[in-house]
Amino acid sequence: MYRPFDGEKAVRTVRLKKDEGFFKNAVKKLGFKNEIDLVTFCVAIALRKEYKDKTLNKKLLTSAKKLVGMESFDKRDLYDLIILEYLNLREGRLKEFETYFYTGFNILKEWFKENNADLRSEIERLSAIWDYVTRGNGQDG
Repeated sequence: MYRPFDGEKAVRTVRLKKDEGFFKNAVKKLGFKNEIDLVTFCVAIALRKEYKDKTLNKKLLTSAKKLVGMESFDKRDLYDLIILEYLNLREGRLKEFETYFYTGFNILKEWFKENNADLRSEIERLSAIWDYVTRGNGQDG
């Protein structure tokens, strides 16, 4: 029987205390209503980067204390199937999702550090971030 993310219902977000403030600020500055929306955006950034240049830097995950419920995450099946079929992983898919989240999160932090002051609206930020990623920037890209 197929169960998204091996039946897991929660995804870990930032692992480091120093990242919590940026995470909450990014949710607000990008106009997301829920934290899980930033998580999925970061995963989309990392998946795009992996698709384009096959250089995703996978790091071992440490334990995380902050959990975001996935019951409201209506795209969980989509992301699970991308990891299952595109990456051909049969086990540990939630861990893989979290690795993609953190990769995208670090690219987002890098972008905010370089560009945030120049933009005033959520749509300008989202568009500029996506342009940044698709032009091959971020995480040694």
